[in-house]
Amino acid sequence: MQQNVSRELWGRGAFGGLPAAVAYVGGLAADEQGTEFNTDVPHARNGHPAWAYWYLPEDGGDVRVRHKMEGEDSFACVPIDPVRNRYRCRYGK
Repeated sequence: MQQNVSRELWGRGAFGGLPAAVAYVGGLAADEQGTEFNTDVPHARNGHPAWAYWYLPEDGGDVRVRHKMEGEDSFACVPIDPVRNRYRCRYGK
């Protein structure tokens, strides 16, 4: 839900790899949880067809992908326009 407030998608590299923001391509299906969003920042062309990857400019990504730090962790950050959010409450019914 922080994505709605910050209007940013953050991502770090898997297993110490390059920082990258990652999302499914396409909208949320009726039974899926998550945040559906739009962005004007193009994703990398070398990713999986079902996934979008945004890398930092120094790693070949678009200049609008920003580098952010949280403690010792390095993140790629993409501006987004949230369209829909769907999360199930863990407590109650």
